[in-house]
Amino acid sequence: MAILQFDVRNGERETARAFEAKAVSLSSNPLNILCVVIHLSGGVSTGLTASARSVHLIETAIRTLRTLNVPIVCSASGTIHGVAALILRAADYSMADESSCLDGQNAVQAQRMGLVSAVNTPRHAEAFGRWSQTASKPNTSTFCI
Repeated sequence: MAILQFDVRNGERETARAFEAKAVSLSSNPLNILCVVIHLSGGVSTGLTASARSVHLIETAIRTLRTLNVPIVCSASGTIHGVAALILRAADYSMADESSCLDGQNAVQAQRMGLVSAVNTPRHAEAFGRWSQTASKPNTSTFCI
């Protein structure tokens, strides 16, 4: 399992650059990666929208991670918006802690709107990632005809 952590308080541009760099690094050495878990920790919203360049970097990085053909699990805490919200929405399974704010919605409202799959803690994302690794392995001990 690959675990990627990002503090989105560093800004949209830095988050996008770091995410793209880690995605490229993972895709260049994909051995034994059965799941990607992404942790996003946010801060106070600046109210700024993401630049087209930052959005492009995130979209490219997501396409790169998709080439690994593994589940992507994402957890969020704090205020998540802009490119961080793009990362969260691109995950196969996403969760936010109870204190999170996603695009102006609290975590429970975000779940009701379909912005996140569950309201949980970041450690649940890793547990879900470990479970998805075992669930994605074929059961070789049972043979059915």
